[in-house]
Amino acid sequence: MSGGAVRPASLRRSRCRVRCHYIGNRSARTWVTPPVRPGHVPGMPWQEKRTMKLRQEFVEATADPDRSIAEVCREYGISRKTGCKWIKRHREQGELGLCDRSRQPHNWPLKTSAEMVMRVIELRRDKPRRGPKKIHELLLRAHGKDAPSQRTIARILERAGLVRRIKHRNKPKARPTTAPAVKPEQPNDLWTLDFKGWWRSSDGARCEPLTVRDAASRYVLAVRLIRPTHDAVKEVMQELFVSYGVPRASLSDNGQPIACTRALAGLSRLSAWWVSLGIEVHRSRPGCPQDNGAHERLHVDMRFDLEDQPAATLEQQQHACEQWRIEFNTRRPHEALAMKMPAQVYRNSDRKLTTQALGGYPEGCAMRRVSCGSIEFLTTRIWVSKSVEGYQVGLLLHRDATYHVYFYHLLIGQITVGRGVHVIPVEADDAGTSQDKAA
Repeated sequence: MSGGAVRPASLRRSRCRVRCHYIGNRSARTWVTPPVRPGHVPGMPWQEKRTMKLRQEFVEATADPDRSIAEVCREYGISRKTGCKWIKRHREQGELGLCDRSRQPHNWPLKTSAEMVMRVIELRRDKPRRGPKKIHELLLRAHGKDAPSQRTIARILERAGLVRRIKHRNKPKARPTTAPAVKPEQPNDLWTLDFKGWWRSSDGARCEPLTVRDAASRYVLAVRLIRPTHDAVKEVMQELFVSYGVPRASLSDNGQPIACTRALAGLSRLSAWWVSLGIEVHRSRPGCPQDNGAHERLHVDMRFDLEDQPAATLEQQQHACEQWRIEFNTRRPHEALAMKMPAQVYRNSDRKLTTQALGGYPEGCAMRRVSCGSIEFLTTRIWVSKSVEGYQVGLLLHRDATYHVYFYHLLIGQITVGRGVHVIPVEADDAGTSQDKAA
């Protein structure tokens, strides 16, 4: 209507407002007035009522002599027992009886006294590294059965702000869940490597040996006392590749710098270099030393022969490790080798170390070089991994807008165009199918 026209009273009374439909701009709230059909009586508009108001209306409705309590309870969607409870409270206390009562117990037979709470806090502040278990033991000795439980002590410390929350890290992306299925038949089919637990020489120097052995012949290739860093391990492995050749596969645990469980396919910079040389990288399951049990058995021999008799200096300890390696390879017969020595079985690998990277990508891959951990693909910058920085990755269309990402022969993840800017791990079924195609 226009001008000063007045809306008919029947239409003014029948107007129904429907709240808040988002039309176009979601930040704007719009009131929509539906058309009134002839002969139709619109319902009442939605109203937000508080619980206290509903209880008052319920009690007033039960005062109507023409309505039963059961009928009113059904209308308000409560049981008759609950309805009778609120009616009784209203009769006894009036409107105050309709308020919620405290659910706190009247008495706490096991409540910790204020003196005991202060004692717990004092013990914690005296030694900030004390936990509930040790505090409980101290209180148990001093107060006997009156001492609070460990859980109670933990709650007291938490409420007093004496517990530092530990920020949990993201779950690793690439943790092996199955045992490595690799069975060496010839020398250099599989090299196993690991860092043995460290000890100190007589002058206090830290001795942490990197051990490398051939799985088929039991030949120990290296026992080097080095720091567990990328550069140090790469230097040792490069020397071994030059002296003995390149193996077909490697087996290690999930520790740095050999692996990185937070990177795609568990690749570190070191293992990415191995993949570029055509080496199949295998890793044992976390907490399952039996997956590399023969290598762990080697460390037991080192523990009795070397660790229990530490040398005077780090240089002398390295010399002792080299002498032990020579003796192990040339003078110690092995039952698994028909009582032969490892040196009698081992032969150098036919695969020589070259500057030209070995291996290949599946046919039809779109190649992209990884720069600063990411690649440029379809006008979008996509994060891959710092582990493969400087190398090329191949992108192969899998289905629809999903591309599989390969690092040489290894499927490391997938991307979906228009859905994120990160390469994500591949599901197990898709990974198996893609590996078959790549082969």
